[in-house]
Amino acid sequence: MPKRPAPSQSSAFVLGRAAFDRISAVEGLCRDAASEAMFADFDRCSLDAEERRQAIRARHGARVAATSARRRTGG
Repeated sequence: MPKRPAPSQSSAFVLGRAAFDRISAVEGLCRDAASEAMFADFDRCSLDAEERRQAIRARHGARVAATSARRRTGG
């Protein structure tokens, strides 16, 4: 009887890009051309998950922080 591979230590669920796009479409969301280019660049550079998160934070983090600050101050 063949052995089964040991279960992964991580219980994280990874949602693939295609599944994410289908779910987003239900919500009426879609990626713009700039985001498509960014993800294509990630693939071309073979970035790992953490490097992708850092790049996304670098691109969008300042805008998110500014929006959060405006909400806190009421502006």
